[in-house]
Amino acid sequence: MTPPADPDTLPDSSDPSGPCPRCGRISNFTIHPNPFPLLFSNGWAEQAVMLTCMGCQGTTVVIEQRTGGRLGGVHWWPVPGIGRRHDSIPDPVAERMDEAARCLAVRAWNASAVMMRNVLYTIIEDRGGDPSSSDLAAGIKKLVADGGLSPALGEWATHTRLTGNAGAHPDVFGDVTEEDALDLLRLIQQLIDAIYVMPANIAKARAARGLPT
Repeated sequence: MTPPADPDTLPDSSDPSGPCPRCGRISNFTIHPNPFPLLFSNGWAEQAVMLTCMGCQGTTVVIEQRTGGRLGGVHWWPVPGIGRRHDSIPDPVAERMDEAARCLAVRAWNASAVMMRNVLYTIIEDRGGDPSSSDLAAGIKKLVADGGLSPALGEWATHTRLTGNAGAHPDVFGDVTEEDALDLLRLIQQLIDAIYVMPANIAKARAARGLPT
């Protein structure tokens, strides 16, 4: 039985829907014909498939493996997260986000969680937090209290911090799972959108209408 479509998972040929690695939006994808076979060994078949986002029209290459009678994606290019650059995002934040996405691309879930914690630290610093403080929890609380983050964003940031801690100490908290890592990626992307991208887009729209920004 074909599993139901899941808009929260990255797209592949078995389920060509989900977040686009290029534009980040939930979309449907067209599947290019004639996937390229890679290898057959130990009962695993691999192939490369190209998918085109119906939203941004960008093409993503997916490496798929067959297991349990189903082909499923294991690697995506571009790496989810790398394609989501916006002029409003500070370079240090974008660079650390790219590194976290590269960890995801090689299925290094613990490492990706640690890097996304570093993304959070960089955001806190950029928003006026104390870069000399080693206590990220205190930095988040202070930034919320000072108005640099809304309480809701502060809760998101706290979740990122806790999952990042788990990635740094799997011997204590257990390994970060693939689901945990992808959830954290979406959370960080939403945090970046809320802090940088949405205010910049609103300011741009107001300026285009001659309104004060």
